[in-house]
Amino acid sequence: MRPSLYSALIATSLSSVVSGLLIPRAEPITCKLQVLQSSKPLGYLSSKLNEFGEYGILTNSATEALEVTFTPESTSVRMDLNVTGATVQMPVLGGIVGFFNEGDDLESGSYHYAYIGLTSQTSVGATPQKGINSFDQAQNYDRKIESAIWSFNSTTKELIPQWVNTDNSTPRNIVLFVDKQNVLVITADKRRFEENFREEFEAQGATPLEVVGIALPRCWFYINEIQKFFPNSRELIQILTMGISGYFSVSSQSTTLWDLISSGLAPFASQTTCKLQVYQGTKPLGYLSSQRNSYGEYGALQDSAAGALSVTFSASRSKSTGLNLRVVGASADMPMLGGIIGFTTSNDNLASGSHHYAYVGLTSQTISGSIPVQGSNSFDKVQNFERKVQSAIWAVDLATKQLTAQWINTNRATPRNYLLYVADEKALVFTADKTEFKRVMNVSFSEVTLNCVA
Repeated sequence: MRPSLYSALIATSLSSVVSGLLIPRAEPITCKLQVLQSSKPLGYLSSKLNEFGEYGILTNSATEALEVTFTPESTSVRMDLNVTGATVQMPVLGGIVGFFNEGDDLESGSYHYAYIGLTSQTSVGATPQKGINSFDQAQNYDRKIESAIWSFNSTTKELIPQWVNTDNSTPRNIVLFVDKQNVLVITADKRRFEENFREEFEAQGATPLEVVGIALPRCWFYINEIQKFFPNSRELIQILTMGISGYFSVSSQSTTLWDLISSGLAPFASQTTCKLQVYQGTKPLGYLSSQRNSYGEYGALQDSAAGALSVTFSASRSKSTGLNLRVVGASADMPMLGGIIGFTTSNDNLASGSHHYAYVGLTSQTISGSIPVQGSNSFDKVQNFERKVQSAIWAVDLATKQLTAQWINTNRATPRNYLLYVADEKALVFTADKTEFKRVMNVSFSEVTLNCVA
């Protein structure tokens, strides 16, 4: 499981191709999907799948949002949601049986769940069956699916999922969301779902928070309960459970869903607190100091671990990338060790053939997979500029404890990043082109790595 569990609603956000919201006859509807907490938009559901082949990544941009098309017959008829741009093999938004399920049914008294992802098409009323899906493609498993699980309420604009069990029963479905892990799932028993992972839930001191979801006259994805959650399962970490309480909607508003909890998850996610030691190859150059330079950037080195920068993060074998590193003692508005767009960078992208770079400094928190966004940061605080940031850029090698950074460009490209130590500036920066950086900036640097030292 993953932290910050939300019971959610789903609604549809109609695109400009729809002339009106009234549907007197069955006509195709094309929608973007947007996530809301109560009446507050948290972001659009991205068209990008997470690393496990599941949907749940959020984006600020409607142009990057998942788009679906469907033809509603009546509120009682379930149907397929065709995903714009999907392949012929996996054309629809469907349910995929969860990794830790002991069977294919979702029912009261069971923690069983289904991911939301791309699937092949199944007939209306079909029970779980073998089929091509995005989870299996990414993880090389063999899970059953259903696609024709959606119904549409033309009055409230709700899209509601309904899993059909092997005995053809259809208990009410619920949608849960765990913000950090970027995933949607369906379950029929939220309480049992929580209890199955209660030990980790209590160990983390997570407290359920309840919020209210309301239906608006558009198609929205609503959340009516939030719960911080730490399950002990492996793939089922990051959760969005869609249920009768959720819907999809088209709105002119969009905001990003910031992480409510900084923690990593299963399998057996462990929290690590460490000092950061800078290496050039196998040669240690020193510990990264907790003191920033005069520009608000990290990069000053020291010989002793005492007083060195200390960070905390959670990682596991299934979640070792897209991590946030929380800086011990940092302020609430800038709690993370993140990337800050460089002063001479003319746009927000790091790419081969460009000198563009990002400083390492304190930033506000951004979600895993986020593109550059406006946020508080230590460079702007000192220089009074307005640079974009990313915080969930870190990956850890659990064997070597080496940390690497990966900036995500505005087009979601992720060219390889290089971490550079500019000694004269007492700054750490990362770039996608060392040669261009040296040519344009005319500075000397060492390519380095960061190691987590307990």
